[in-house]
Amino acid sequence: MKEKRITRDEVYIADEAFFTGTAAEVTPIREVDGRMIGNGARGPITTKLRQPIFDLGMAGTPDIRMVTLV
Repeated sequence: MKEKRITRDEVYIADEAFFTGTAAEVTPIREVDGRMIGNGARGPITTKLRQPIFDLGMAGTPDIRMVTLV
């Protein structure tokens, strides 16, 4: 994983994008500035991350490999 600033052009051509956070959990971004991101639906990475993150928030049975201790 690499953290970096991205340009709007990079967002416009992304295969998928999502918000993460306490309230948002993992929420797909369908469009930016009226431009559809990817196919306009939840992508495979968003789908893969969504349930483990939700489980953590709901005190379910998280896969500990998904957790980074800070």
